[in-house]
Amino acid sequence: KRELMNASPPVSATPPPPDGDALAPVYAQYPFEVDRAEGVWLIGPHGERVLDLYGGHAVAALGYGHPGWTEALAAQARTCQFQTNALPMSVRTRAAQRLLVRGISPVLMRPVVAEDRDLATPQSRSALMFSILPYFFVLTVFLGGMYLAIDTTAGERERQSLEPLLANPVG
Repeated sequence: KRELMNASPPVSATPPPPDGDALAPVYAQYPFEVDRAEGVWLIGPHGERVLDLYGGHAVAALGYGHPGWTEALAAQARTCQFQTNALPMSVRTRAAQRLLVRGISPVLMRPVVAEDRDLATPQSRSALMFSILPYFFVLTVFLGGMYLAIDTTAGERERQSLEPLLANPVG
């Protein structure tokens, strides 16, 4: 167990094991397989326990299976699993009020605000339009030719006269 706790992840990702694991080797793997977790402990498939001190992404700060967190998660899942910011919801208003009471700015609930700023000049916009125009002409000519080809060959296949039609010179 001491070796496991002091183990460092490999420097490079290891190839997938021969059991057919199809996951991309994005992260280097520690030598421990997690079966489940309780509190601050990771438990392996044979009951071995390792204290979870990993400080990386997506860490469960309250521990795994914390009753308050799991009940809040279950209650939210029963209420509404997804909500969009395009619709008003009183839960956001209540959350903002709770933050204000604690002296925290509700702006923290919106860490990134994307703004649409068009910095293009009228000349650059018109240049873009004129640079796209030849493609529209080519597309129009192609589509017009397609309808001409369809009309020309319509019924020729059924009459078995398509080959002689294509063999004759144009003009």
